[in-house]
Amino acid sequence: MRKLTNRLFKYAALWLATLLLAGCSIGPLTVKKNRTAYNRALIQTSKEQLLENLVRLRYRDTPYFLEVSSVTASPSAGGTLGFLAQIISNSAPQAYTGSSETAYKDNPTISYAPLQGENFVKQLLAPISMESLLSMIQSGWSIERVFTLAVEKINSLENAPTASGPTPTAPPAYEDFQHSATLFRKVQSSRILELGVENVGEKQQIAMKFLSNSEEARELKSLLGVPSGKQLIAFENDFLHRKRDAFTVRTRSLLGVLFFLSQAVKVPNSHVKKGLVTVTQHPDGSEFNWDDVTGNLVKIHSQRLKPMGAAVRVRYRGWWFYIKDSDLNSKSTFMLLGQLFNLQAGQTQTVAPTLTIPIGR
Repeated sequence: MRKLTNRLFKYAALWLATLLLAGCSIGPLTVKKNRTAYNRALIQTSKEQLLENLVRLRYRDTPYFLEVSSVTASPSAGGTLGFLAQIISNSAPQAYTGSSETAYKDNPTISYAPLQGENFVKQLLAPISMESLLSMIQSGWSIERVFTLAVEKINSLENAPTASGPTPTAPPAYEDFQHSATLFRKVQSSRILELGVENVGEKQQIAMKFLSNSEEARELKSLLGVPSGKQLIAFENDFLHRKRDAFTVRTRSLLGVLFFLSQAVKVPNSHVKKGLVTVTQHPDGSEFNWDDVTGNLVKIHSQRLKPMGAAVRVRYRGWWFYIKDSDLNSKSTFMLLGQLFNLQAGQTQTVAPTLTIPIGR
């Protein structure tokens, strides 16, 4: 009997050790299993939310942003241990069995906070600062992409300013600005352009310095109405007192950028016929092609069936809207939009009530 008892204790100790080891490994296993999954889900849903809001704006529906303010995971482990023995005589048991069971639970709590209120609206409507655009360009983004996306006007050149709101009925002015943006990119690529903070007169300003007076540089200055011999050109924002030897710039607001890119959404013909969107027309009544304005930045397609090979896709009004995974140009612009959104909206502290959802039982 004593031998049986000793053997049972040995089995109990073994099973108990197994349970303890399982409990000790829960933490590392949880991180390994869940961190990447949560990361991917947050990135993907953020892209989907951004794309859906572009589609909403194209249909003149109200955009709305919901932020995941926190994700708290509470993993737990438990177990049971049991024995059954049958004894026929005092010499030895006829049979004995043992059982153990371990259980693992992950009960995440996710908190959502709507981006709204006075501060958020102000950030949404405030012009993007030149400092923000400078940081984007200096971090490696193409000056052509940044300016085309976020700048509405430089000197007398307009970059579709009427597209910074609901789709206009008349075509915007944009051709000369697009040409200037291409020239900016050429002088940037040829490394004869520096952009930074310089001492201009008695104050520090963001300025552009031409290291060489190349053909592209001269053409760019001529297009913008700046003296061809000027090498250091400051950026101003005062159109009422515009200086001839400066780049006077008006940037879009974050909402203006969203409206601008929403013009790239390809709306189904059936929705156009139903009058669900505004159709921009030339004076002769022919339809204006917004690809001429936004096509170099992003292409947002639509189709009835769920698209395969999409970088991001959302279903809206019975149709799928998406960006192709192979369209690197559109993906780059969409990434830049996400960074601008985080830069502007990220300055807002949400004070609205949060919705906290515990998941699990």
